[in-house]
Amino acid sequence: MKISDHNNSRIVKREPFLDYFRGIIIFLMIQGHLFRSLLDTELKSGSWFRAHEYIHGVVAPGFLFLAGFLFYYTIHNKRSTDLLIKVRHLSGIIVLGYFLHLPFFSLQKIIEFWGTGIEYKLLRMDILQTIGFSLMLAIFVWAFLRRIFIPVILIIVIFNIASPFFIDTPDNIFLASFVDKDISQFPFIFWSFYLFLGILASRFLKKFNIYVLILSIIMLSFAHLLPRELIGMISDSGKVLLLYSIIRLIPQISFSFFTGFLTASRESLFLYMSHLMIIYGSPLNPGLYRFLKGSLSIIEASLLFTLVILILYPTSYYLNGFKSDHSKTYNHLKYGLFTFFLLIFLISKW
Repeated sequence: MKISDHNNSRIVKREPFLDYFRGIIIFLMIQGHLFRSLLDTELKSGSWFRAHEYIHGVVAPGFLFLAGFLFYYTIHNKRSTDLLIKVRHLSGIIVLGYFLHLPFFSLQKIIEFWGTGIEYKLLRMDILQTIGFSLMLAIFVWAFLRRIFIPVILIIVIFNIASPFFIDTPDNIFLASFVDKDISQFPFIFWSFYLFLGILASRFLKKFNIYVLILSIIMLSFAHLLPRELIGMISDSGKVLLLYSIIRLIPQISFSFFTGFLTASRESLFLYMSHLMIIYGSPLNPGLYRFLKGSLSIIEASLLFTLVILILYPTSYYLNGFKSDHSKTYNHLKYGLFTFFLLIFLISKW
């Protein structure tokens, strides 16, 4: 399968391993969020759940790594006008990230209660904001410093590694959300490391590399010997590189069910947003967490997870087809819905 860029200047071959990587990460992400939030509290104290959490440590770093990998993988085929389209798309991703944190779906009510603590909930940075701001920075470097793009990205990676040792939290709450783990679950500083690592991997790892596989095993085995500020970063990077190396060895699989699963997984933003809204809720709806928090057995959680998958993946699959076959209609609907909800947000008093 091939993907043509916006101006048809080149043809980009779709690499199956990227779909495999994304499919595994998103599947684990949905399962992990559901189990963490809804499983009975006592069940999460066992050794099996510690193993579960260790494995799922690859999810968020892998999500960021893939975003960086895909960015560099496609950026060579983009003209300057396409970069502007990319910036617009990333702006939408950032807005969606903040939407999930809205304390109220009313601008007037947010202004009324600003200063009571809701600003911490609203401005905290999640993985969508980190992806959006990181790729904005990458686009800026590409547009203005293209000749030294990779050295600059390498400097950013090194800066992230060193950041826990010298970065202090700013007084400004918005700026603090970029660096403080007590405010943001995925602050830009530190977590963008994985995205920029993905850019470097996209540049230098064109195929399976046995040395990268060995390096990943070394990182996993000896990360605990490093300063505590770096243990998680190095260990999770080892998990990402190990998964990446293994997937590069997997042959292309073509049977219809698996192909459909991979096609659905390409709508990663839809799957990310929709599963969070189902499990945790949003400013527009309550989530399962409100009613089932810490109450399910493993069997009940597994059945509920299966149901969520059976709802989201077929929807994602047909959404992907609709976007491909009716792109103009899709864009009209997307911007129409955005405008509708924006007007409600601006004029609502509740």
